[in-house]
Amino acid sequence: MRFFNSLLLLTICVFIISCNDSNQYKEITYDVENPDFSFLKEVLKGKRIVALGESSHGYGDLQLLKGKMIQYLHDELDYDVFLMEAGYGDAKISWENIEHSDNGVETKDYSLYGNFRSEELNPLFKYIKEQSETENKLTYSGYDTQISGDAFKLKLRNIINKVEIQIIQDSVQSGLKSFNTMFQLRDSVEAFYYHKNKLLAGIDLAISVLDDNKEEILEKEFASEQEFNIELHALEYLRKSVDYKFGEAYTVGLALRDSLMAQNVIQQIKTEYPNKKIIIWGHNGHIEKISGEGDNIKWMGHFLAEEFGKDYYALGIYCKKGGVFTHWNKTNKPFDITQDGFIEKTLFDKSQDGIFVNLPKYRLDNTEWYHNQIFGYEPEAGGKVSFIPSKRFDGVMLLPETDIPTFISRSSR
Repeated sequence: MRFFNSLLLLTICVFIISCNDSNQYKEITYDVENPDFSFLKEVLKGKRIVALGESSHGYGDLQLLKGKMIQYLHDELDYDVFLMEAGYGDAKISWENIEHSDNGVETKDYSLYGNFRSEELNPLFKYIKEQSETENKLTYSGYDTQISGDAFKLKLRNIINKVEIQIIQDSVQSGLKSFNTMFQLRDSVEAFYYHKNKLLAGIDLAISVLDDNKEEILEKEFASEQEFNIELHALEYLRKSVDYKFGEAYTVGLALRDSLMAQNVIQQIKTEYPNKKIIIWGHNGHIEKISGEGDNIKWMGHFLAEEFGKDYYALGIYCKKGGVFTHWNKTNKPFDITQDGFIEKTLFDKSQDGIFVNLPKYRLDNTEWYHNQIFGYEPEAGGKVSFIPSKRFDGVMLLPETDIPTFISRSSR
């Protein structure tokens, strides 16, 4: 039985620990249908950038909860920009054309990875569409270097079709398709470099077409100047993101991706949205401030914490039990974290309804659980990660139960 559909009321026990580590708690309850996130007013006071993490992309009820939280942050706390873990080109092209989206769902489906094309995210994107027609817009953008949807490729196809012959278009699109193949190859050096070279050739061909025909493209309005620049930027960053050798996809490749994602976020915050308050959606691993035990990669959140300091708030979010959709093998998996030493069990023991903890600054001489090594269940990161909560995050939150996302069609997976 689905968690959100079966419960009429969710009680969230909110424990806010003050900065002086006095362990003063505040308890909050709210109705699931009309959730009250007012505890965030005190927590986020003075924070310009709030990053909402998740221990897996495959939790449907968590997607719904985060969507409601984002609406609250926009309505009540004046956060103006929503940066999604989605392709820079896909999200930004979708936003540029949001007036053509009937209810916002098309914006979601054309810009997001398959594991986010769920019914649970429909309310958030309907809200984004509604707000886009008012002065109180919630600007939607992305920061990933990868291609997450169809918006970027379709716009590129339309531009090239109007200025070049079909064979050019076919070469570009075929080249772009090699990205996922190249990333997943672990056994064949020859196949890896074949697809890498094919991808790079497609990217270079697309960039040359854009550069050589810029005047015509803009004059004949095949694309707006903003769309033109988005396409070019996305192509250039996709090219940078594959600057690694065979066998390095999950080491050098991952680190490179996160450093480039950080550059995308920083550039947007500083140049496009210099006076705006920012919401970032990403995996716990992307938004964390410091790595866990045994992890030597510098993730996106490390760069953001260094760049923005106290303006940056990283919220790690976990689920205790339920079902998770694992996108890499397209399967649904039940889980229940009952082992001692896991953050899900620790938080669940404090409140079986749900809990949020605002973490104090790390102290070496303090023996509280949040200042010591703990495990977390994060399927995309191998299933079990070890970290010190007060070092890794500014706050943590537990959703007691979740089900898998509700996908509209098999193709969404």
